[in-house]
Formats: sequence, structure tokens, C-alpha cells
Amino acid sequence: RVEITPDTVQSVIAQTLSRPQSYYREISIELWAGEETSSLTTAQVWVDGGWTRSDVTSPSGMVQHNLVGEGTRWIWYDDDDTAVAFPADLAVSDLVQRVPTYEDVLALSSEEITATGYEKYEETDCIFVEVEQKELGSSERYWIAVSNGLLVAAERVKEEQMLYRMRAQYTESPIPLSSSFTLPDGTVLHTVGEEEEEG
Repeated sequence: RVEITPDTVQSVIAQTLSRPQSYYREISIELWAGEETSSLTTAQVWVDGGWTRSDVTSPSGMVQHNLVGEGTRWIWYDDDDTAVAFPADLAVSDLVQRVPTYEDVLALSSEEITATGYEKYEETDCIFVEVEQKELGSSERYWIAVSNGLLVAAERVKEEQMLYRMRAQYTESPIPLSSSFTLPDGTVLHTVGEEEEEG
């Protein structure tokens, strides 16, 4: 293993980690108000061939469906017959899941990084990075899987009080061939495995 320090962690991540081209995972996002969890959002995420689908369930139980690919984002809810489309880049696929990524770590100033190392997070070998947000008086912590480059967990803490926590509950790669990238009107935007078939 390459030694990781606040000065080297960004280059290690950039040179050794990359996200899988095809994967499915389930994540949870918790927000705290005081000492108790104030809300819990969950998401199912499918990524394949440059396309991302995310089904995000809000604390109220409402499910928002998102499909992002080829410069467009489609969005609809369970009772909708059609989806609304508008321009979007792939970065939006992370934002709609409400999760940061290791690319966020690469964009930081090295002076903001206060701690690094290799750690296990729930049995997954990870690169750990802690960042101090001085203007907010808080710290952010990231655990990035060594095996696949995906963000396993992220936390935001202020004065030892948890404010935000994202965790990946389950990951599968590649995604099942039955995974759907279809709009509510039946339009198929992407078929899993079609790149392999064309090749």
C-alpha cells in the first residue's frame, strides 16, 4: 500500500481509484437535529454504460425517480404517467442521491485535510479522509472503498454532534441484466449489456 498523508491522499485517490462502469447499490442518508435523527432518506441506484437511475425515498415515503444520461435528466414520481426532462450533466446523478463523491475530495485544498489513512468501515477496506470546514465550524469524514473506488460512508460532525451521515448498505457489480432504465410511458432509454452486445 502507498503511504497516505494529507499531502498525498488526493494523488493516491486520483491515480488508483475509479468507479465501476456498472453497479447497483442501496444507500441511506440521515440528518440530525439535536441528538436524535430528524430524517432518513434512502435510495436505490443503478449505474451502467454512462446512465444512472436513482429511486429516492423521502422521509415522508414519497419516491422520486431520476434517470440521467446523454446530457438529460428525467424525473417523475410514482403516480406520474410521464417524466419531465431537462438538460443535466452526470454530476447531477450524485446530487439527486444527496451523496458526496471521492471527486469532491479531489477538489479540496490539501490544507483543509486534517487526517488520512487506511481504515475498515463495516468490514470494507477504505481510504479515510477527514476535512475541516473552518467557516462552518464542522468536520467532514469520507470512507472510500479500496476495492472499487465508491464512497462507502460520509459524515458531517460539529462539536462532536452528528449532523449528516451517508452509508452504502449494499453494493453489487455489475448490475443485474433485468435492471430498468425505462420512463413511465414505456420508453426504454438504455438496455443493460447493450455495449457488450455491440462489441
